[in-house]
Amino acid sequence: MKYEQKDRLYLADNREVLYQTIIKCPDGIVRLYCNHWTKMNKTIYWESSDNGFTINMGKSGVVIKDSGISHNFYPFNDKDGNLRAIGGLDSWKHEISWRQVDDFEEFKIKFQNRFNTPYIRDEARFKMFQKRIRAKKPLSHTNGLYLMGSDVGTEWSMIQKDPIVTAWHPGFTSALKMGKSTEFDGHISCVWNQRLDKYVLYLRSNIRWGIRYIQHSFSDDLHN
Repeated sequence: MKYEQKDRLYLADNREVLYQTIIKCPDGIVRLYCNHWTKMNKTIYWESSDNGFTINMGKSGVVIKDSGISHNFYPFNDKDGNLRAIGGLDSWKHEISWRQVDDFEEFKIKFQNRFNTPYIRDEARFKMFQKRIRAKKPLSHTNGLYLMGSDVGTEWSMIQKDPIVTAWHPGFTSALKMGKSTEFDGHISCVWNQRLDKYVLYLRSNIRWGIRYIQHSFSDDLHN
């Protein structure tokens, strides 16, 4: 394991590992949850036998197999001490047209028209973007964030069928305003605020190209 490119973590085979959350689970084991980017985003976990000082990266487990839960998976304890998680999918399925652009000049024109700003990266960067976006697979659960639960942290399941927050949530700001999709991008965070007697969910707010703020929402029960 080695560190490269600011805060991004890479495995020996150069696969990215990012958006990490570490938590002590009800069985007493500390687990590190993170997004594992290969040909498709998936969330995995590693375990520690010494309260998180070292992580055993030799064996990993998938959080919810074939669920499509992506990089914004965030595990936490609710006000009663139950292990919960919130997560969803980035919505690359709404970006199909970008997969079909082969020519760099055509891409720059499309970029200018879409975001009203010139593309300033070189062609090599475009090729990297092209390779990655074509490797993405359209999946379900792209329309919001979902609530999950687990007894110990190794096997997770959806607590309710419907998302707790969607792109149509009142006041929600997404990349849609920049001409992109309504993906819930970013490493989210949810905490119980004892003073307010409410849960507070924090999300990235993409208000315009290159500008990111933080937005938040309140809940009494995590379901709404």
